[in-house]
Amino acid sequence: MAAIGLFGGTFDPVHFGHLRLATELGEAFHLEPVIFLPAGLPYHRGREAHATDDQRLRMLKLATQRDARFDVDDREMRREGPTYTYDTLAEIRKERGPDVPLVFLTGSDAFQKIDTWHRWTELFDLAHFVIAIRASIRSLTTSFCP
Repeated sequence: MAAIGLFGGTFDPVHFGHLRLATELGEAFHLEPVIFLPAGLPYHRGREAHATDDQRLRMLKLATQRDARFDVDDREMRREGPTYTYDTLAEIRKERGPDVPLVFLTGSDAFQKIDTWHRWTELFDLAHFVIAIRASIRSLTTSFCP
């Protein structure tokens, strides 16, 4: 049974890095499918989205439509009030059952603040976590330039 990848984020806007990451992690962890979960109103974000929910959803659907392994789930955008990863993972776990492996994909920047997420200690009971580390321009410059 293939694991299901769940890729959360604001995707404001979705870009090549998101798609490349989903592809690479999907292949590395044998995820089928990789489901993009655009955030509705993340309670811990300090700003509004630049694009509307409809614009972000449309961009994401257009960006992912060429890869049959990708899907988009807009449940967080449809949810009233603040959106919590815990609620989303609990819903998906209930829908898919206890035996389907769920793998939540996130960046190291978001994961560094996981202790501020709603019910964060319970997240690991619902899904495995794969953390992508983003290389900084400064560390690349330091590595390649004397």
